[in-house]
Amino acid sequence: MFRIIGLVIILLVVIVVFRRLRYIAPARNNTRNQSQKDYYKILQVHPTAEQEVIKAAYDRLAKKYHPDVNKEPSSLKTMKDLNEAYEVLGDLANRRLYHQEWLNQQK
Repeated sequence: MFRIIGLVIILLVVIVVFRRLRYIAPARNNTRNQSQKDYYKILQVHPTAEQEVIKAAYDRLAKKYHPDVNKEPSSLKTMKDLNEAYEVLGDLANRRLYHQEWLNQQK
């Protein structure tokens, strides 16, 4: 019984992940231009940083710039940038795509 429930949950998670990737992947495949944000700088991590380091950096910066904690008007925009950067760098598939584009931009 528990095996069936576990398999159903795993199947639902896989479906949600694939739908999400299909939804956001076209937006990430755009050619980067000079005005594109550098997510590594936003999260203050090295481009070769491990996923744990990226998560820790996001958590640290989110605590610092969350609008409930930081009352500066710019904290909302900073938090949006942090969320956008973590959405890309926190997911391995999106990070690989972004990293390739980032490397091409650095040349």
